[in-house]
Amino acid sequence: MSWENKHFESPCPLKREQLEQLFTHIDKMGLLRFSDGTISSSCDHTLNISIEFAKSHNLNEEVLVDWLIQHGGCCDCEVLLNTTMYYEEAIEDDKSLD
Repeated sequence: MSWENKHFESPCPLKREQLEQLFTHIDKMGLLRFSDGTISSSCDHTLNISIEFAKSHNLNEEVLVDWLIQHGGCCDCEVLLNTTMYYEEAIEDDKSLD
């Protein structure tokens, strides 16, 4: 069983390392701020950062966008909030298979 396992609705179009790089790239843009238990966002409610990442890594942006939306990432901040949850669950399951 691959690292993607049952948590993903469809196979991830990125390698594990690429998906981690995407999350890191979005996080470095500072879209989300956590303080006093609250989250504030400067997200423009698009996937522009994810699309930029796909282009700069010669990835199929349409396939990536479709997959992110399918996994709760309708905009870049939601990729950090929702899609990472699927990823973390998949990684946890992968560790339990070792």
